Amino acid sequence: MSTDVAWGHGGDGGGDDRPPPYQTQFDLRPHMESDRWPQIYVGIQQHLQKIYNGKKAALKQRYWVPEEDG
Repeated sequence: MSTDVAWGHGGDGGGDDRPPPYQTQFDLRPHMESDRWPQIYVGIQQHLQKIYNGKKAALKQRYWVPEEDG
């Protein structure tokens, strides 16, 4: 890894050059200053919610144990 690379390893000890999870790989400022930003933001939130729901459903399917009526 060259010294001019600003990305880190995320503390995972791996040898990859991924950006930390809280940083974006490009500047969002021009998009945020756009008149279309509210629609862009809603689309991002809907996309993230869809990912969350999918992961939640997969975890529930894998680990959910029904309660026994007793």
